[in-house]
Amino acid sequence: MGAGGEYGATGSNVMAHLALVVGDGTTWLEPVTGEEHGAVLADLRVWGARAGL
Repeated sequence: MGAGGEYGATGSNVMAHLALVVGDGTTWLEPVTGEEHGAVLADLRVWGARAGL
């Protein structure tokens, strides 16, 4: 976790980002807070369970 409770390109953590899809279908990465990071992980678990992973 980087400075200020953020995940992503803060401090020494460059691995955990939220990928955002923009209008042309490309993605870009943005640092996220711990709360946002947790919400993304929870969503991934739900989708994984639905897919039988």
